[in-house]
Amino acid sequence: MKKIPEQSLIFVPVLHDAHFYCVCFNLRDMKVEVLDNSAKDISMQAKYKKRPEKLRDALSVYLEKNGHPAGGVIGKVEPVRLEMPWRTKNNVIDCGVFLMRHMETYKGVAGKVW
Repeated sequence: MKKIPEQSLIFVPVLHDAHFYCVCFNLRDMKVEVLDNSAKDISMQAKYKKRPEKLRDALSVYLEKNGHPAGGVIGKVEPVRLEMPWRTKNNVIDCGVFLMRHMETYKGVAGKVW
């Protein structure tokens, strides 16, 4: 297994309020992306309560301390929530399965390629 500084994608699974989602740090393209199967129409702040930003800040500090070039950059990137066509509004029990599949299949390129 590669060490964190050698990775281009870092996936952090999150469990909050009985809901699983993932924050993906793309160190190659300098993106912070939230992978979530829920399509509920609420703001990032209401849904995630700054958790992606806190994870981003912690990773940024770690990378900077270890001399990774992304350390100073990734800490300034605003997280975005990916809009996948398979997001669901009424399925509240399969989020863990979606999380595992997102981590298994996402390669850093969203849209029709994924």
